[in-house]
Amino acid sequence: MNAADGEQILLKQKAHWGIFVLPCLAIVLTALPFLAYILFLEKLATMLNLPGAFRLAWLWFVIPGLFCLLIPLAFVPAYLSYEVTLTQQRIKFRIGVFSRRSGEIPLQKVESIFLVEPLLGRLLGYGTVVVVGTGGTPLALTYLPHAQVFHFELQRAVQGISSPRNTEEARTPPPEEDSRYMPKG
Repeated sequence: MNAADGEQILLKQKAHWGIFVLPCLAIVLTALPFLAYILFLEKLATMLNLPGAFRLAWLWFVIPGLFCLLIPLAFVPAYLSYEVTLTQQRIKFRIGVFSRRSGEIPLQKVESIFLVEPLLGRLLGYGTVVVVGTGGTPLALTYLPHAQVFHFELQRAVQGISSPRNTEEARTPPPEEDSRYMPKG
């Protein structure tokens, strides 16, 4: 993808910040019952005149709670190392930190392109573009910001590569004395 090849970068995208939404939502939904339980224990201790009895109950939930707050931090390296580049000739991708997937797909080898937008993705502005190559193996590019734009640009680039005006056969006119197209008489 350098200037010597004449390859132009059409679109370069990083992961959408929505990658953090589900882990944070899971933490909040997990913490709410525990918080309600602690508040119930405190209310019960106040009613039974045992004000200091359940003060240590907070420790049982603070330590795991701090650990749960570290879970979204585990997604930061994945967020920072995610990169998808679309050029006139190929899709180049680098995804993951510990388990890394990287590679290129020439646009001539792209058979079909799908756009998947879950409800949360539509609300926050991200989606998944699934690219299926000639081998039939799908490549899911998840958490792409403005996935509709990427999908459109990818379709346009694939059509530009595979259009007949770019092939050598389309440039040469058929011979004029070709008898295959003449009626038999």
